Amino acid sequence: MELRANENKKILMEVNGNKFNRYAIKTHFIQIGENYIDIIEKYIKPIYKQGDFISISEKIISLCQSRVIVRFGDRS
Repeated sequence: MELRANENKKILMEVNGNKFNRYAIKTHFIQIGENYIDIIEKYIKPIYKQGDFISISEKIISLCQSRVIVRFGDRS
């Protein structure tokens, strides 16, 4: 798996004098109710190294915990 940043984002970040490399991990289209631990096992575990930090968006966690509202119809 090739690690890289999202388009128009920098890999190297500096926070309070500490430098970090930030990579986006491409996954499948996450569905409502999926187990986020299974997603981590599939996509992160194979490339994780001791000392790495993992950040997952609240949007993904909300999908996995079925805490989303789906509306159809009126878009005004």
